[in-house]
Amino acid sequence: MAARAWWILRWAGLDDVQILDGGLKRWDELGYPIVGLPVAEIDDVRDHIAGGGVLVDTRDSRRFEGRREILDLKAGHIPGAFHIPVRELLNDDWAIRTGEEIRERFARDGITSCENVVLYSGSGNHSALAIAAMEYAGLGCATHYVGGWSQWSADPTNPVQRGF
Repeated sequence: MAARAWWILRWAGLDDVQILDGGLKRWDELGYPIVGLPVAEIDDVRDHIAGGGVLVDTRDSRRFEGRREILDLKAGHIPGAFHIPVRELLNDDWAIRTGEEIRERFARDGITSCENVVLYSGSGNHSALAIAAMEYAGLGCATHYVGGWSQWSADPTNPVQRGF
């Protein structure tokens, strides 16, 4: 994945792009600082739910409701998740809505900042876009459950909710 990111950034015109020799593990072993966006692992999501945190699923309605699933092992969503499809954050021409419209959409579910909020999708694409939209709208940068529904649904012991 690092090589793919390197290639994309170079292709996009950035010249000063390097791949970490030994990866992030080696970087950490050498004591260099690690700066990044907030992410949640599957156990973090379980703890987040148990602690009353806000969880948002950004996939389309058919997948969220469990009516249609062609990408993952099970249909449905993580129990208790709010549903804010990323498509609702975009105009008909796929351009991002205004900051005010994005804030209003999240506010309908009681979300007025990124604090104590975790977003997920299938494997992180839609949720990354929704997090970028939140940041653009001034809501801050929510935590990203990158493994998303693909990881959650792959564990047969995880609960699944269908419908709303």
